[in-house]
Amino acid sequence: MILDRFEYLRPSNVDEVVTAITTEDEVAIISGGTWVVQQMGQHLRRPKVVVDLSAAGLSGVSTNQDTISIGPSTTYTQLLEAGDTPPFLRKVASGITGGIQIRNAGTIGGSACFAYPPSDAPGALVTLNATMVLRSGDGQRKVAATDFFLDALTTALRPGEFLEEILVPIADTERIFSYQKFRNVTGSTPIVTAGCIASEDGLAKRVVIGGAATTPVVVDLAGDESEDEIADLTRSLISHPWSDALANANYRRHTAGTMATRAVRAVREQIEGEER
Repeated sequence: MILDRFEYLRPSNVDEVVTAITTEDEVAIISGGTWVVQQMGQHLRRPKVVVDLSAAGLSGVSTNQDTISIGPSTTYTQLLEAGDTPPFLRKVASGITGGIQIRNAGTIGGSACFAYPPSDAPGALVTLNATMVLRSGDGQRKVAATDFFLDALTTALRPGEFLEEILVPIADTERIFSYQKFRNVTGSTPIVTAGCIASEDGLAKRVVIGGAATTPVVVDLAGDESEDEIADLTRSLISHPWSDALANANYRRHTAGTMATRAVRAVREQIEGEER
């Protein structure tokens, strides 16, 4: 139950969003509200102003020349139903923790901005080489997903800014891919996720690990490494491991190596299957 008083604003367009969040008071921006509202109910956040983006026209998926545009208020259900959703992201959305309730309410942008390390969105967006379009009263600026996630629960968003759009290169959505997720039980928060999309030359040269560190970990490969080499390299790159009640840092680091090899193996097997 939320006992604290706050002003609730539901802007109907982007300009109204800019006006609503340009204040000296503490502002909480919600889209689906699955993270922030929970924190408010637990009295972990006490914003003076809550800005709801659900009516601001910031949902939907469309193709624009060489990119796919995704509105931050797009729910996981909408991602599954939209024809232009990248296949990789459709795979991610189909396995979101929480079942149909979270798929219907949770949004890709809300999850990205909350930046909870084990959630699917951060690692998935880095895997897709997404660009985050941020908006404020000063205009737009673009930040690569790899630079957007700064720490656990911390992003590159500045005061007075909000996520206006997510851009994904079409070239990275048409290749063979794998998305692997390890969790203790079905329906629980992931321990580690691993995403891999084949490179332009048809090799598995990049795998992105989520959940093992405070931010997604990018593992760059030559393409011919053994599985043991992939696992060892992945574990060596986790310099800021994530630990919580579900799994400690050592367990996540070890699991990350295993999941990276699984993701790369799955891509390699698909490539070999196409070559036969």
